[in-house]
Amino acid sequence: LTCLNGNGAKPVFLCTIEPEHMYGTLWRVLLPRAAGCVVDPEVILTPEALIAKMKAAEKVFLVTTPSFLDRFCSYADQYDVPGNCVEITTSGALLTAETSAAAKRVFGIAPLEIFGSTETGGVACRRQGTGEGPSRDWQVFDPVKVEATEEGRLVVDSPFSVERNFVMGDGVDLSPDGRSFRLLGRMDRLVKIAEQRGPLPEKELKMASVPGVKEAALAKLEGPHGPFLGVVVVLDVHAIDVTVGKKALALSLRRSLMPIFP
Repeated sequence: LTCLNGNGAKPVFLCTIEPEHMYGTLWRVLLPRAAGCVVDPEVILTPEALIAKMKAAEKVFLVTTPSFLDRFCSYADQYDVPGNCVEITTSGALLTAETSAAAKRVFGIAPLEIFGSTETGGVACRRQGTGEGPSRDWQVFDPVKVEATEEGRLVVDSPFSVERNFVMGDGVDLSPDGRSFRLLGRMDRLVKIAEQRGPLPEKELKMASVPGVKEAALAKLEGPHGPFLGVVVVLDVHAIDVTVGKKALALSLRRSLMPIFP
């Protein structure tokens, strides 16, 4: 990252993530310490807090997530955003091309996305909309080697992984030299929404244990504000009071199901 190696003042790290998260440990604790940079100790939660801290710094290195960038950029026209952001990193979920382009318009730089998992550590990175590099999106980090199974799942051989040749749930189109790939989506029923990861079969079993629910089937859907979970529920009419009406029943069911999800 050239912004950490040049002459002059080094950027202040501003972060919207907790340091206990693996991404947070690497990018808001270890990297700035190795680079000799100052880290603002506060976890930034609002656009107002971010802008205030940006205005108080000469240069800013923003460590954030796709969900925060999406919300911030949707309303960025309401704020006077300083032009002092020299780098943005994001991880935890895939960044849409629209949000990446919006972030570049708002901050003057397209975010550097980090792809990986808790089990493998960082695997690859990309910066959308630059027109640089091969056509495949993700560039594999130097110490990491990847391949694909016969079914097309990504296999990671990394010194950072919990085990060598770890098979991930992501389908990939791998380049011939194995140094870049295009993601083809999840091949299991593990989904991520707003950086929260959850196995759908486990959630369905928990939902089926709620009084009044016989079966439940979950699916990841796309809405105007990004992905969300939709569910079809088969009710046990002998265990619920159907006379309360559809609206009251739906609200009651929602209250019972919400604790299952983060």
